[in-house]
Amino acid sequence: MNVGAIPILMYHHVGSKPGLVTLSPDTFIEQMTWLARAGLKTVTAAELEGFYRGEPLPRKSVMITFDDGYLDNWVCAFPVLKRLGLHAHIFLITSQLATDPFANWRRLHSLTKRVRKKSPPAMPTM
Repeated sequence: MNVGAIPILMYHHVGSKPGLVTLSPDTFIEQMTWLARAGLKTVTAAELEGFYRGEPLPRKSVMITFDDGYLDNWVCAFPVLKRLGLHAHIFLITSQLATDPFANWRRLHSLTKRVRKKSPPAMPTM
């Protein structure tokens, strides 16, 4: 792909509660499955950086983004993306991050266990 722009699919929420910026999990699965089957390449951060330096993108590239960093991005969207081998970028509201770097992870881990009744991956080590 040798163009001056990349298509971006921007999401906020993926969940079962209807809302202005919420996509149902079933619709999200349908959209991501379509992308994967159509052979679209979701770009990584490294590929995007190269693109801004003038390097070409893989053929049929698209960027998936999530604004704000809601819990449902992890609980509902991440498993779908991982299963289909797709990449996405999350733009967090950094003013809402805790001073303890693992506080949000511990809260997320606790909520995820209740929502999915399955633990997320082990806590990263530093």
